Amino acid sequence: MLKLIKTLIVIHFMMPFYVNGQSKTCNCTENLQYMIEKVSKNYAGFNDKVTPSTSNEYKKLIDTLLYESKKNQTETTCYVLLKKYKAFFKDGHLQINHRSYPFSGSAVKSSVPAFDVDHLEVLNYLEKYKDIISEIEGIWVNADQQNKVAIIKNHNSEHDYIGVLLETKHDKWKPGMIKFEIKKNENNIYEGTYFRRDFASEKVTFKNSKNIIDILGFEYWNKIYPATKNPINLEAFMQQKNIANVYFKEMNNGYSMLRIGSFDISMKAVLEDIIEKNQMALYNTENLIIDIRDNAGGAEETFRELLKLLYTNPYYSAGTSYLATDENIQKDEEILEKYKPMLSKNMIKDFEELLEKGRKNIGQMVHSKPDSLVFNKILHYPQKVSVVINKKCYSSAEQFVYLAKQSKKVKVFGENTGGVMDYGDVRVFKMPYSRYSLGIATTRSGWVDYAPIDNVGFEPDIRIPQTESNWINYIQEYWKNTKKQ
Repeated sequence: MLKLIKTLIVIHFMMPFYVNGQSKTCNCTENLQYMIEKVSKNYAGFNDKVTPSTSNEYKKLIDTLLYESKKNQTETTCYVLLKKYKAFFKDGHLQINHRSYPFSGSAVKSSVPAFDVDHLEVLNYLEKYKDIISEIEGIWVNADQQNKVAIIKNHNSEHDYIGVLLETKHDKWKPGMIKFEIKKNENNIYEGTYFRRDFASEKVTFKNSKNIIDILGFEYWNKIYPATKNPINLEAFMQQKNIANVYFKEMNNGYSMLRIGSFDISMKAVLEDIIEKNQMALYNTENLIIDIRDNAGGAEETFRELLKLLYTNPYYSAGTSYLATDENIQKDEEILEKYKPMLSKNMIKDFEELLEKGRKNIGQMVHSKPDSLVFNKILHYPQKVSVVINKKCYSSAEQFVYLAKQSKKVKVFGENTGGVMDYGDVRVFKMPYSRYSLGIATTRSGWVDYAPIDNVGFEPDIRIPQTESNWINYIQEYWKNTKKQ
């Protein structure tokens, strides 16, 4: 039986913060030493990353960071220092998070650019040129009504537009500060820098739909001036985005589509219910498109039933290694107890066997052998399955791609996945300072030995050009043209 242990429970992006037993003041040296100790002891990728060829670099980094940590560090500058330690490992499943509200210090704030802007002048400009300005220029309000910005043309080598605060309900932000910088790339896609509430910057994509901007991964903004003809209702748009996370629809010309935006364990019942209710359509569709773009992962148990639709031959698993430490085992015992009601008997059995083996091999890597998953029949339909991926597919979504690629029915379309899968099963550790939280990957994929994917990702079989705005239509045209050949 395939060992469905990788990324059992979604903790990626959901790391809780603790207060009990933690300090409310930040001692940077103490936090750095704690992080170094926990990572070196519990991180499944440590021995792959700290090798004879990198050990001198690693030791030098630690010495430098420890020296810096003894200086007068704020919680913000210390967080930057902790991230430098994390950066050495180049692994998205090694995480240091900072709950930075309320803020203290101005080290990061000072790096946020500002722009002298007059509200009335902006209104006059937008009114005068409303017929010729770009669709992104105007006055925008974010979904929770906390910020109002003017997006105006401001061209330099870094950006074409800036989003300048006109009004804000956040004490630390002031009118005139720049909330985001936007550049339209050669493929007519808006990209740039978004300044979060804690003043940290993120590289983002701005997806513009009439009067709505979706800053992918962060928040929605609604254009209030100039008025948009036939505007989209923001609340309905957001609700639809949530509802549309997992759905099935029949399309024209023998196509059907499954949209799966998350493999969270909570989506398991939802996905299985959709498959059951649409069984007749699924078993009679010639072409099935499975769209998992922006799927950050979750649990492999979630997509087990889905694999039956793709099945043509046994699914091979490269095997997994689990770093058995007292702390890792304790955390997994707690997780198993919490999520037992959501898991199958076989998965519970696998997990319990792994933990028992780990208890007998403390400090060692406990291996699950390469295995295969076999179903008892191959479905005639769907005949062709197109899996759609992008760079925001991570973790268990990448495991799904790894298995799907083994089916003779499947072709994968899109762009490389995010490349966060070599090490998984993130477990959360309390840091000495209560506003910090540490996440450590406790398992290692078998493919690391021969084909690691971290920071590279899985490649599609058919790469969709960035200039293509409608990927689903592109896939249909691909099969149409292939059929003619």
